[in-house]
Amino acid sequence: MILQQIRSAAFFAANLATGGAYLFVAWRWQGQALFVDATAPRAWALAILAYIPVQVVTRLAVFVAVLAAYKLRGGEDDPALEDEMDKAIDARMTRVLLNVVLLGLLAGLGAVAAGLPTYWLFGGIGAGIWLGAVLGDALMLIMYRRGL
Repeated sequence: MILQQIRSAAFFAANLATGGAYLFVAWRWQGQALFVDATAPRAWALAILAYIPVQVVTRLAVFVAVLAAYKLRGGEDDPALEDEMDKAIDARMTRVLLNVVLLGLLAGLGAVAAGLPTYWLFGGIGAGIWLGAVLGDALMLIMYRRGL
């Protein structure tokens, strides 16, 4: 397995674990405030804004850990060199991620336009961010396994 495949699998697993753990933490932190009309916008905004740095730090930690483990194991690939296949896979992953985030935003806006409470908007945004990252990482893993 090449370094990019290992990294993709690690990002996918870390995304699932971080997302699941963060749902639990956000529920313990905000609780019922997430679903009360008066407090929902602030509670969801805090939960989403706190999730973004958690994802960034998690990805950075996974990147460093995978690279260190790969080098300790005697891997030969130079991670600084990206070929055209890596760039194409990254572009497709980014497109999927952004489209899913946009769909989450549009679903939330559609729910609010249909008369549902505002927490549906923030739930759609949060779900879009998490699902976009998971699907993007899954697509990257699949594309590396197939060779684009």
